[in-house]
Amino acid sequence: MNLVALLALTVLTSNTPRERLITAERWAYQLQGAQLDQLIAHPCDVIVIDAYKDVNTPWSFDEVAALRKTKVVLAYLSVGEAEDYRPYWDPEWSKKRPDWIGRMNPQWRGNYPVQFWRPEWWVIISKALDDVSARGFDGVYLDRVDVFEEWGPKGKGYKHQGKNAPAMSHFILSLVNRARTRRPDFLVVPQNAPTLAPSLAPVVNAWAVEDAFFMGNRPQPKAYSRWLISALEPIRERRLPILSVDYMTKKALVSRYRALAERAKFIPLAAPSRELDRLD
Repeated sequence: MNLVALLALTVLTSNTPRERLITAERWAYQLQGAQLDQLIAHPCDVIVIDAYKDVNTPWSFDEVAALRKTKVVLAYLSVGEAEDYRPYWDPEWSKKRPDWIGRMNPQWRGNYPVQFWRPEWWVIISKALDDVSARGFDGVYLDRVDVFEEWGPKGKGYKHQGKNAPAMSHFILSLVNRARTRRPDFLVVPQNAPTLAPSLAPVVNAWAVEDAFFMGNRPQPKAYSRWLISALEPIRERRLPILSVDYMTKKALVSRYRALAERAKFIPLAAPSRELDRLD
């Protein structure tokens, strides 16, 4: 192979979504009120958006393609909670929930933790995954991966994996296999639940974490941040990016947060609201 051909091959390879994700320096995250022109204009390398631009309207293949010209585009997908505003929600569930859907999340109205290992949920999520893939998204950003902690014997706690941690690893691995059977280059990025990193690091393309250094405008305990950084070492060992988002309203804290995140080799994003209804 001559030098020109080799250089051309190198440029082509480095321009794949997987390579662009690995070399990303900036990312953005918007789930509500997104406008295509604003998304395109935003100077980020990676963007996470909802698969639907509003409750009833999915992003079209052409719209996703337009966004992909300048960015790696990941579709948000909650794999741990059923959401009563999604197309899959049966109105009868609002009157009487199936036994695999838990009580409503008190912090997010309309969101219900699910027993993710149940076949009923697998049918729903696998269809959502297929839909995202067919509409051309580069991959998925998996939220509520940490729901397994809520079905454990002692509930939540960052040192407690819960008895269903292996089941969540298996669930995500099954999603990865399904997606990559259709598209081998499909990207998968879980959010939170860093205790799953050792089992999933070989198959995911990045990891994302919320509240690594601040909980709102209050600093996290240093012990927690150290534990989180250590738990994600399997991701760093594979030189995969770690996307960090902390939510704060005080602009004076942003530079401090960014310094802490960059010291940990995280890619920081300071978001003004958990609603994620506007771009940073």
